[in-house]
Amino acid sequence: MFRTFAEAEAFLRTREDFERRARGGWRPDLGPARALVAALGEPQRRARVLHVGGTKGKGSTATFLAEVLRASGRRVGLTTSPHLERVTERIVVDGEEIGAEAFAAAVGRAARVAEAGGEAGRASTFDVLTAAAFDHFARVGVEWAVVEVGLGGRLDSTNVVEPEVCVLTNVSLEHTEVLGDRIEEIAREKAGIVKPGIPVVTGFEGEALPVLEAACRDQGARLLRRGREFAVESVERTAGGLRVGLRTWKSGYGPVALPGSGLFQAENLAFAVAALETAQERGVLPGFDLPAHLAAAAPRLSVPGRFEVFPGEPPIVLDGAHTPESVEAALASLEGAFPGRRRVIVFGAQRDKDLRGMSSRLRDRADTVVLTALATPRAASLPALAAVAREEGLPFVEEDPRRALEVAAERAGRGGVVLALGSLHLVGALRPAVARERGRRGGRKPW
Repeated sequence: MFRTFAEAEAFLRTREDFERRARGGWRPDLGPARALVAALGEPQRRARVLHVGGTKGKGSTATFLAEVLRASGRRVGLTTSPHLERVTERIVVDGEEIGAEAFAAAVGRAARVAEAGGEAGRASTFDVLTAAAFDHFARVGVEWAVVEVGLGGRLDSTNVVEPEVCVLTNVSLEHTEVLGDRIEEIAREKAGIVKPGIPVVTGFEGEALPVLEAACRDQGARLLRRGREFAVESVERTAGGLRVGLRTWKSGYGPVALPGSGLFQAENLAFAVAALETAQERGVLPGFDLPAHLAAAAPRLSVPGRFEVFPGEPPIVLDGAHTPESVEAALASLEGAFPGRRRVIVFGAQRDKDLRGMSSRLRDRADTVVLTALATPRAASLPALAAVAREEGLPFVEEDPRRALEVAAERAGRGGVVLALGSLHLVGALRPAVARERGRRGGRKPW
């Protein structure tokens, strides 16, 4: 249907894009996504699936799962969102981004169904991309698909899968206009991916945990909880990253050498290991040697934009933290990785996030904060950021993200460090220029 990548991308822009929409309008049903995959021959059923949701850490956990499975010699598909720089980042097979021609073909097949009308005619951008990913995976013979939830869970386009294991990393206040403004409401939406008899690996705690426990009881699903059935036992910093020790209800693992300095990645690794061990127990991973495959995959267990360090003076760190808890984790990682350095933060966020919760962490833990705007309809406005800046005692506001980064680098100087966080959209806006300046290519191999 589409001859070029540009034609496919242009079609996607004609659909409702709920990732970028300014407010409201979220479709309250799965009808279009179900109609798309049904017309395409249910491609999501042709591979075994691991379904990964939660507020933070789900993208890293999904990537870790895919890499360890790939180390076992299996053909593995990975679909994540949002993308940082290129939409093709969302569809990956065996560590390689989908090519331009294959992307145009996959989107074209889904688009043909959507344009035929009926229930599929209401398909959003994310519906089409999700169906295209499943269709591509089926055509190239993927054996396992690791699928990251887009938003929420219950009504997310990815919730047409029939997984072997579900992972729900954690819950924080996010997308409150859509998911609700109480942790229990958000937890209920995320728990909507729980399927009858399918095990769930989770880091839910506090008021969110009883909600998930009830959902698992209703579905007859085994629940494996961080801190009970599995845990991070040790984390040690090394010159190259982290050494992480894990334990599960069945075994101990490590120390595993993780690249990167983000302490929170230890927990994401624990989610991945617990999910894979659960899949082993279900008998769907014959011949799988988890300790050996984990060790083989370890050098590849890094994710662009998740506490990604670009060396230089000052060092620049990009992190997609977008909740108070993940901001706290990023700041703790920064202090551990760069002790004694002056900390300068570039901060920009979407308006449906907890701006005050995040900014209060910055005020207490940063030497200087530069607030900036994002070029998305859901971004917090500059006046709103300025108001937060005044109330929280954060003195610098710079509208353009790249200029904000320049100001931050000037303020940090030699001996300082710059951390940009608050949104993956901010990371995506900054990363190409930073990578070019600091001589680093993108994450997975692009087309």
